[in-house]
Amino acid sequence: MTRDYIPSKDQDWDNWIYNLIEKAQKYKSTFNIPEKVLTDLVAGRFAWSTTYISTLNPATRTPKLIQAKIAARKALEGLARDLVQGYLVHSKEMTDEIRVDFDLRIPRSHSTIPRPSTAPSLAVHSIGHYEVEVVLSTEPEGYHGKPEGVSGYQLWTKDGDPPVRPENRKFFGDYSNTRQVISFDSDAAGLSLTFIARWLNAKGQTGPWSNPVTVSIS
Repeated sequence: MTRDYIPSKDQDWDNWIYNLIEKAQKYKSTFNIPEKVLTDLVAGRFAWSTTYISTLNPATRTPKLIQAKIAARKALEGLARDLVQGYLVHSKEMTDEIRVDFDLRIPRSHSTIPRPSTAPSLAVHSIGHYEVEVVLSTEPEGYHGKPEGVSGYQLWTKDGDPPVRPENRKFFGDYSNTRQVISFDSDAAGLSLTFIARWLNAKGQTGPWSNPVTVSIS
């Protein structure tokens, strides 16, 4: 997606996230969305709505209220992206009609591009200074490059050790370089993260999951 599907203006975002949660509840069986994902979204929207309403009146709006609103929106955006990337846009059940219902962008058709069929081999190394190096290679060839038809890959994380399940994994980001250095803030020192990855094509379709790799940030 070249343009972010999340609206930038607070009023537009407020309407969008309400619709997203409503439709997620409507299609939860279609996309196998865990109940905890929906519960967290509803709680996040309540926190966002409460702080957003408190900033609408200029006479009572304070910097503290504005910061609380920004923090609540950031947290809810993270949950929304996890839902969209983890359960919706890459699902074989997704159709253009459902995308419209969710108010998500409809991608251009790339009918000749197949869905990725192989899992990447994932390696993650701590390189110090709160950085890790992520390296993906193809299976079974084992070379550091993307398979034919693959434009990039997704990284997901879980706090602590495996196993990684749908209800405990978090979307980390989309990347194109198969050798990628990722930086963390210093407050992440000592944090243990388990990474998993999957190939991504230009249609937004994903392949099988890689092996999990656990590293400690140092």
